[in-house]
Amino acid sequence: MAVDLRGYNLSDKPKGVDAYALPNHIADVGPSLGNWEDSAVIVGHDWGGMVAWYFAMTQPTLTDN
Repeated sequence: MAVDLRGYNLSDKPKGVDAYALPNHIADVGPSLGNWEDSAVIVGHDWGGMVAWYFAMTQPTLTDN
């Protein structure tokens, strides 16, 4: 699965710098995984790399290493 981060491609583009804070991106990624019973390998590129790293650090039960 590939997730567009907020502000990229066809995803929502909220106004204001605060809308793009890292915790908001993390809050967007979790629901994208749906109700998977297994953990996921999270990969990110560029800004998505920071989101992937922070997601793995804050949601260890949802990620594989």
